[in-house]
Amino acid sequence: DEPFLGTAVNFLLDHYTSGRFVDLHQALLVVPGSRAQRRLLELLLLAAEKSRLTLVAPRTITTGALPEQFYAPRLPLASNLQRLMAWSQALQTIPGAHLRSLLPKRPPDGSFNAWLSLARTIDDLYSEVGRAGLRFTDVVKACQRFDGFVDEERWLVLDSLRELFRSVLAAAGFSDREEERCFAIENGLQPPEREIV
Repeated sequence: DEPFLGTAVNFLLDHYTSGRFVDLHQALLVVPGSRAQRRLLELLLLAAEKSRLTLVAPRTITTGALPEQFYAPRLPLASNLQRLMAWSQALQTIPGAHLRSLLPKRPPDGSFNAWLSLARTIDDLYSEVGRAGLRFTDVVKACQRFDGFVDEERWLVLDSLRELFRSVLAAAGFSDREEERCFAIENGLQPPEREIV
């Protein structure tokens, strides 16, 4: 029944004020988006100034970056653009017969935009499956339990494509966020060093 960010600022001031300091250096503030991130910091500064307190700034992230606080990637994580380029390269090197199970017509070799568009579609699907903590092979295993599931070949090709994608990233010295998250879940998460708010 009150504005969310104002309530959050009051909570932070109540819990992190000691003497003349609002010491948030050990806090990790998680907000829904970058706009909320900027506004929260602005409101914290205004509230500290109004109360004549010195603010020791927190680290803030958005919810999308929260999983990475619980593990250390084995290699630097690829950016979105690097991921798309790796998918595009993997798609162009996959054998034609495999590619036909994913789409009826292969894009022309010189059509950068067509390959990039296809890479974006595959990356979106891969991210959606990854957000569930799954890999393409997990989808195949789950769907095989249903009578009449006829899409096994397509998912197996997608998994082969995922392996090519990971090889391209690894050759460039990067790792894949979704794979690193699955690996971390399977091998144990680390508690973050900062208190998460």
